[in-house]
Amino acid sequence: MYYDFDPLWKTVTRRILTGLAIILALSLFATFLAQDNIFQGGSRVATATQPVPLMNKGKTVFVSQSDKALNDRLTLVFFAIPSYVGLLLVIHFFVGVKVFDNLPTLAELLARRNSGI
Repeated sequence: MYYDFDPLWKTVTRRILTGLAIILALSLFATFLAQDNIFQGGSRVATATQPVPLMNKGKTVFVSQSDKALNDRLTLVFFAIPSYVGLLLVIHFFVGVKVFDNLPTLAELLARRNSGI
């Protein structure tokens, strides 16, 4: 799929990006699992141990402060996905590492335009 004549740093960069994608996917899965557990462990009414409201899909449950803080930290994963895609596009177009096989890099686009194709 990738070319054998790529420099070593491009191959290493692709492998690092693949590792980051796997970590991001596992983090996203863990986030959904943890948020589901937090929501299911909540109470329908406020109690002394679960006074903090948490909304999910229009339903409100009351959870502990630590569960609410964990939920807030886990939602940061949802900002990591667009950031990762943006990083991929920058690395693909401007750095020249071929991340997407069917998408030309900026250098390839410019070469194609200059050659008249």
